[in-house]
Amino acid sequence: MKKNFLTLLAFVLFCGTVFAQEVQYPQKTDVRWRLFSTQDSNIFLQLDTLNGSVYTLNTTNGSLTEIVELPSGSSSFEKGAYTLYATKDKYNFILIDQNTAASWLIHWDYNKDKCSCKKLGAEQTPHLW
Repeated sequence: MKKNFLTLLAFVLFCGTVFAQEVQYPQKTDVRWRLFSTQDSNIFLQLDTLNGSVYTLNTTNGSLTEIVELPSGSSSFEKGAYTLYATKDKYNFILIDQNTAASWLIHWDYNKDKCSCKKLGAEQTPHLW
């Protein structure tokens, strides 16, 4: 009986781990608009890959709120030039211009007044060469 219970417990824990993993869907990278999930299942970040503008998309009420109109110092104007990378902080993402390596810290929040975009300087950008 104890062996059956332990087997059942191990199975339940394994299934919970498998089903709790986030599903990732492949995206084209050469398109103008891309969606990035946040740790809030109702909030997505919508990125204009042409100019770096970032919006929050709330799926519960359908609202689209601009966080960043156009990052200061951005210079690339081609589809796929910009992308977002998640950080360990659920409210922060790194926006990077893939052509120039310019980067910004994007902070999203439920309150638009608390959203921000901070340019990361050369001293904060890691060099790989």
